[in-house]
Amino acid sequence: MIFAWLKKLFSRPELEARKSDKASGKKLYIGNLHYSASDEDLKNLFIQCGNVQSANVIKDKRSGKSRGYGFVEMSSVEEATRALKLNATEFMGRYLMVSEAKTGESRNFFARPGGRSRGPRRGHNGGNGYGGGTRRRSS
Repeated sequence: MIFAWLKKLFSRPELEARKSDKASGKKLYIGNLHYSASDEDLKNLFIQCGNVQSANVIKDKRSGKSRGYGFVEMSSVEEATRALKLNATEFMGRYLMVSEAKTGESRNFFARPGGRSRGPRRGHNGGNGYGGGTRRRSS
């Protein structure tokens, strides 16, 4: 009962609508973009697959230069499926990587390449000036 009350208290319908939009598979991740590619270039490429709702090339906050990837949102799942066929096609001298965009829930922020966890490494006894290890007693 308390859980239902808290859920109702903290529910945000605008976020739920966004989650359902992303979960429907209409948003695509576009990787390996040329650094001079613009939002308009991306939109013009994907318009051949259907109606493009939005096309965004992600830019660095400080420099304003492209980071080499972006997102395209199609108006229907069928159009997004057609757009997935543009994977490994050449665009501005580079081969694109097109895949379905992952939602925040499906990305694992704690996963590391190689399968190692973020925990302490075994066999290391301190470091950075703290020494660690066992004390030597003088007898």
